[in-house]
Amino acid sequence: MRERKIRITILHIITGLSTGGAERSLVKLIEASDRSVFEHHVISLIDKGSQGELIQNAGVQVYELGVKKRGVSWGAIKRLRSLTRDLNPDIIHGWMYHGSLMALMSGSGKPKIMGIRHSLTSLRHEKAFTRLIIRILGLFSRKFSAIVYNAQVSKEQHLKYGFRHKNALVIPNGFNTKLFRPDTGFKKAIRQQLHIPESAFVFVNLARFHPMKNHQGLLRAFARVVQKHPETRLMLIGRGVEKGNEQLAVLIEQLGLENNVILLGERKDIPELLNASDAFVLPSAWGEGFPNVLGEAMACGLPCISTRVGDSETVVGDTGWLIPPASVQSLETAMLNTLSMSARELGTLGEKARQRILDNFQQQDFVRAHETLYKKLVE
Repeated sequence: MRERKIRITILHIITGLSTGGAERSLVKLIEASDRSVFEHHVISLIDKGSQGELIQNAGVQVYELGVKKRGVSWGAIKRLRSLTRDLNPDIIHGWMYHGSLMALMSGSGKPKIMGIRHSLTSLRHEKAFTRLIIRILGLFSRKFSAIVYNAQVSKEQHLKYGFRHKNALVIPNGFNTKLFRPDTGFKKAIRQQLHIPESAFVFVNLARFHPMKNHQGLLRAFARVVQKHPETRLMLIGRGVEKGNEQLAVLIEQLGLENNVILLGERKDIPELLNASDAFVLPSAWGEGFPNVLGEAMACGLPCISTRVGDSETVVGDTGWLIPPASVQSLETAMLNTLSMSARELGTLGEKARQRILDNFQQQDFVRAHETLYKKLVE
């Protein structure tokens, strides 16, 4: 007689579903999950954002609580508890601080996972309400059945703030190397679309507009690079990184970069845009855990420049440039070093970067590690 497979229902609670590292990781997990065993439901505290559609296209229901960014209302908590009772999940998986706090407040006695995807260099970088949530989660961390970090550095940092649990573990991000892969066919078409000369060297950055992402430092370093290499371009992609952003527009004008910087805002064609570029830059000043964007760029065969934030050093290894955070001089030097390399040298480095992702950070490993944890928690 064939053994009947156990079915496990997971309720994911996440702050929002705009385009970001945690949100994209949740999409990956759901899309590649074994649906004969795992049933997923998603609650977004804010709204469905850009990633909610992808989750629904994968056949998973997304519920919105409509929480405003300034805080969580009692009405939202009651709605959460009602949904949790109706869905009756076997496991509640909170994503990031706010999602993990709401998992704690769900009223369910089922196993709960706290998902931490943020490094914690200093509490002073965080908003007052986020600092409060971090303190609460540290205090009640033993009430979670497991704490999942996406970076070893993050785990070590959170231990200093009272995050204790015998079931704490690190699950690195994984990448779809069939979607994110080198494809020179996109280069000409994208550059024509964006009016970028074929001969221009293009740096690319993918990040939402936030002080931790250090767009200002990147632009100041790039302005120095342009003085020596006037044809160089910088492509900026991400939520809030668009022409209507007055802070960016003013700085770009002050630095004389109107002809060198392309602001694209939030986009869905990330693999194509990465393939239209020559090198990736991650200038983050703090807060990164395991930056998804680094892995995606490396999977596309791009050499990367990254500050030493979170587990960036573990991701990049010897396939790119690692520099101190918040150093305009170091960023400029790394970009100039990249420009000094021949096309052949850059190609070899890009191949090495992709191979590092293939060898260490595959999407199926990320998914399998989560599914193993889910099974363990219901045994």
